[in-house]
Amino acid sequence: MKRCASHWRFVAAGCLTVLGTAAGAANLAVTVDNIEEDKGVLRVAVYKEPNWLDEDSKNVTAGKVYDLTERRGDEPVVVNLDLEPGEYGAVVYHDVNTNNQFDKNLLGIPKEPYAFSLCASKFRRPKFEECKFEVGEDGAAITLSFKE
Repeated sequence: MKRCASHWRFVAAGCLTVLGTAAGAANLAVTVDNIEEDKGVLRVAVYKEPNWLDEDSKNVTAGKVYDLTERRGDEPVVVNLDLEPGEYGAVVYHDVNTNNQFDKNLLGIPKEPYAFSLCASKFRRPKFEECKFEVGEDGAAITLSFKE
């Protein structure tokens, strides 16, 4: 019985730690639409301004990979991320061949679908100011749409 009691104290302490961490976090719901193929994965990344579009994955503020084989029909995909309130920029790309790389041609032009938050230009790398959005204490929702 004593062993069981100490086990439950450990579980309770772990739950309090998780709840304490989540208490300051807000949910960001990222909807990705206009997905043309149900193969590969979506790679969603959220950045703070100092690390905007940094290629080093450890500088991504939050991210998630969504396996498109789990998708049903043509509905958009919603990815939920926990973030501290603040300003962020987001990007998603469709890793169609699941090689863990954003494939480009010899001229550096992307070969796989991608989208930025709030940013319409596809002719240059956007600045953080063009793509930033606010996550408040109550969270936020954004939509990233692949262009045709």
